[in-house]
Amino acid sequence: MGKRVDNIVIINNVAYIIEFGVGDGGYEEEQAIEQVIDYTIDLKNFHEGRPQN
Repeated sequence: MGKRVDNIVIINNVAYIIEFGVGDGGYEEEQAIEQVIDYTIDLKNFHEGRPQN
């Protein structure tokens, strides 16, 4: 907890979580995937969704 996602893009009711990782010096796929999963869990647990009709 305590970190924030860089951007969230919503298209056709699908949320795309975007993390830029500026200054990391490299791309670590496993770590990047874990970080995005953590962000999605935080969004699910700490943000109220819009009611579906």
